[in-house]
Amino acid sequence: MHLSAVDRIARNHPGLQLIVDHLGMPQPPLRTLDTPPFRRLPLLLDLAKYPNVAVKFCGGPAYSSQRYPFADVWPHLRQVIDAYGAERLMWASDLTRLRGLFTYSELLTFILYSAALTETEKEWILGRTVRRILRWPSAPD
Repeated sequence: MHLSAVDRIARNHPGLQLIVDHLGMPQPPLRTLDTPPFRRLPLLLDLAKYPNVAVKFCGGPAYSSQRYPFADVWPHLRQVIDAYGAERLMWASDLTRLRGLFTYSELLTFILYSAALTETEKEWILGRTVRRILRWPSAPD
């Protein structure tokens, strides 16, 4: 929720890798959703100008007013993908936080089977980005 601080830190420390969690927006159950949803999206999109900022691409379903596959959030999420590129986005289930609201399967397959993402974008978001940013070894063939 402190995206202005992320802006200042990213600008002043370009060698420091920063990861914005939860799309940089309040999400249940700990926080109340913004009204209107995605009100803070422009602040997150503005941070894409810093190559050292990445985003945990999680919690999108919490902003949906629809049931799985949460089609109403994709126009907003597409803006994040277009601004950052899939190479700076990493999926997380947030299952422990969202338990009771969504199943693990819904949180994963809404990405995995989405027509809004290319296969290459899915590959990056679902694992390749986190391995690159955290310098984890590549997955074995």
